[in-house]
Amino acid sequence: MATGWHPGRRIAVVGRIARDLVLVVPEVPATGGSAGVLERREMLGGKGADIARGTRQLGATAALVGVVGTTGRAACWSSGSTRTA
Repeated sequence: MATGWHPGRRIAVVGRIARDLVLVVPEVPATGGSAGVLERREMLGGKGADIARGTRQLGATAALVGVVGTTGRAACWSSGSTRTA
């Protein structure tokens, strides 16, 4: 049983990996309206990636394991490096 958070722990997260699309606009348009896009960002996302990112922000070392693409091969991401299995 866990007794609390321990920074510096090594955590492996198994979960979904996705690509998030973030559009930065000057203001939220009214219903039916539109807004020009100031910036477009594509970021690592999905529940697994979000949890891994959060644990890193809390001081743990996080590795993310999940299926990427259509080949059915698993990929492991840890601190910016990618390995396939």
